[in-house]
Amino acid sequence: MQGKKKSFKHLSKCLHNKETWAKKEEEILNSIKEDLKQKEIDLGPNGLRKVFIPRNKEEYRNQHIEWPREFLADDIGLALERMNLSKNKAQDIAVTFFDKWLTFFQKEEKDWNFSKAEKARDQEKEEKK
Repeated sequence: MQGKKKSFKHLSKCLHNKETWAKKEEEILNSIKEDLKQKEIDLGPNGLRKVFIPRNKEEYRNQHIEWPREFLADDIGLALERMNLSKNKAQDIAVTFFDKWLTFFQKEEKDWNFSKAEKARDQEKEEKK
């Protein structure tokens, strides 16, 4: 279990993955914006971004630890409700975002663990030579 926690923490805070996270989060927000646009709901150009992607770097990094554990779901829902969305619509947006984000996170974690195991096997082969 220790290795699982280590990879979880590494992936969620790793600065090397920062661009990957930012790109995926923008993709997710854009897909949600398109869905809202079709339903004629306008939250402004940066409305969702302000809720899901804080400007403060430390707060942003902390979110990556809390999101997979779903600690922020209520806070995000309330922030969306304050943007004049119904509770149901706010929950739908939060669930959509977290579902897509967690699916991506799990894939990244699986790929990272596979890559780590592959490197260990390669190193063992080199040591045997």
